[in-house]
Amino acid sequence: MKSLGGIGAIILGVVAILVAVGLQTIWAPPAEFNATTSDTQEAPLTIVTEGIDVDPDDDIEYTVTGDGEFTLMYGQLRDIEAWVGDAAHNRIDGVNTDVPRGEDPTVEVTFVDGETEVPNPVNSDLWLATQEVTDEVTQRWTSSDAGEWALLIATDGTQPAPTDFSVSWVNMEPDSPWITPLMIIGIILILIGIALLIWRFIEFRRRAKQTSGRRAAVRGDYTGLTAADVMADTDTSQQTMTMQQVDAGEPVDTYDDEQPTEVVAGAAVADMTQPVDDEDADHADEDKPANTDDSEHRDDTDDDEFDDSSGATDQTEALPIQDEPTDDETKDNGFLRRIVTSVAALGLTAGLGIGPAQADTASPEAEDIEEQVDEDQIDEEVDPEEPETFPVVVDSQFQQILDSVSSTVARGDEELDADLLTDRVDGQALRVREDSYRNNSIEEDYPDRVPIASDEILATWMSRDDSFPRTIYAVTSDEEATATQLLVLRQENARSQYKLISNAPFAPGAEVPAGSLTDHNVQAMPRDESSDLVMSPDAAIEALADYLTDPEAEAADRIADNEWIDMIHDHQAELVETHGEHDTTASVSRTVFEDSVNAVRLPDGSALVFGAMNSLESLTPEEGATVSLNPLTQEIGEFASAEVDEEVRIRYREQFALHIPAEGEVSLVGYETVQSTVD
Repeated sequence: MKSLGGIGAIILGVVAILVAVGLQTIWAPPAEFNATTSDTQEAPLTIVTEGIDVDPDDDIEYTVTGDGEFTLMYGQLRDIEAWVGDAAHNRIDGVNTDVPRGEDPTVEVTFVDGETEVPNPVNSDLWLATQEVTDEVTQRWTSSDAGEWALLIATDGTQPAPTDFSVSWVNMEPDSPWITPLMIIGIILILIGIALLIWRFIEFRRRAKQTSGRRAAVRGDYTGLTAADVMADTDTSQQTMTMQQVDAGEPVDTYDDEQPTEVVAGAAVADMTQPVDDEDADHADEDKPANTDDSEHRDDTDDDEFDDSSGATDQTEALPIQDEPTDDETKDNGFLRRIVTSVAALGLTAGLGIGPAQADTASPEAEDIEEQVDEDQIDEEVDPEEPETFPVVVDSQFQQILDSVSSTVARGDEELDADLLTDRVDGQALRVREDSYRNNSIEEDYPDRVPIASDEILATWMSRDDSFPRTIYAVTSDEEATATQLLVLRQENARSQYKLISNAPFAPGAEVPAGSLTDHNVQAMPRDESSDLVMSPDAAIEALADYLTDPEAEAADRIADNEWIDMIHDHQAELVETHGEHDTTASVSRTVFEDSVNAVRLPDGSALVFGAMNSLESLTPEEGATVSLNPLTQEIGEFASAEVDEEVRIRYREQFALHIPAEGEVSLVGYETVQSTVD
């Protein structure tokens, strides 16, 4: 029973381990899932949202396949949706994993009908990164806790965008809970089986030794006949025993008149005390070996037992008994070795570890589009006080916009060609440069415009309102801090670019509050709003215009003095004095370009106001007097002579920036002027 129990325990243990291994291999779910699109319709755009990220703990891998060249654009979902608008598109929102066992998941695609042709979206300012692709691209989708991000896929806006989209991810489904218990139970059963077999083997060896000795004794009783017995005609017959009696351990029966037997040379020989014939004795003596030390020793020690006159008994040297293994014992040893070998091999297999196959997660060699985006920086864009909100534009995105505006303006400044600016400059900023380029072409010594620097972004402000138009306010500078400017950039709609609409060099000694795109409490404000401010934007602009025109104006005590205001006052005083000496009356007045004003409430509650004014210098000569014109004024006004005997009106375009605090004086923090028109 021990053998059967041991074999049964080992078999059950092996079965349990094999089942545990099977749960990790052949019965385990797939190591990697794959989902693809099917039955899609043609559209110029394809949107891929974060819904495809079915594994929040690990990056998934996606593949886009197209015919020829196409572009991937990475940006905020709200911006992509705004750009797409009413255009026809396919929207990939997720992966359907609720499918029957054995079937692959599917990518969920929704077709939205609309415009079949759109502008090429590749150069939009809404994207953080773009990537040109030919035929196919495989990349990883990295989830971000900050904001909602998506991909826009397009060819050129007129051809169908790729919709052959597949997603693959490593199966994170936990292993069966039965694997470990089955492994443990299997090992325990195998150990129990081995113990039972060893126990049976030890018991078998012990009984085999006992049985072997008894069988040897029995064989001596009926086969222990020596040559001396034959010569002496001695009756050595004994009562024999059956094999069943030997196995049962029954004692060997002996006759009372017989002497104990000895096992001699593998056979039992009876000691004889009867005398033998002399002739036989002589033969016996001749048969003795030369070395008789053992015989003499026995004679000396057995004097009390044997009589000297009876002669020496023919003795043979006793040899140790060596049991030869029986057939049953040999078979049992071989079986045990096979069992131990099999168990050792199984243990080695379990020790090496058999687990579920893992998908190859090596990163593609090509740089993923999301690797162009600094995820750490994006995470920093979240305002700790408003974690549920996210900036409309992030720092890296604004840097790209600013670089593009700066390079465009630099080309225009170099060529003195305002037509090169129209893609990136508009409003008063464009008109100022148009006037400046014209003036430079007339007069070589005319001051150049201050370049739009993008080396350092000192401050930025933007409302969290994602509706259009969108406006960014900034302070930027070059590396040498010689071209610090206040800028206003505006995007009219989702499909247009950000354009510079206002800019003014930063006034010496001026100060403005710090600002960042992460500030959530920046708001565009109406021009007539004055809550928590010393005055409204409209009132501040009017006070500035009055004070710049007349140093003695009532608003003088409400506008802080600075170096530039003093220079303006000095210029105007000199203008009046110089022309008065030539019998010409000079006057200055200012009016605001109403469409130029932009005001924003800063996080500290103060406000920044940007705008432009028309500064008019009227020169009216008395009768008989003339107005002397410089070459630039004469050329702009298209006067035939430098001496004019009628009124001359010279207009200057002035861009400005004001800081309105909650308390104190309004500060002029930015200002520039350019001669605009003459009539």
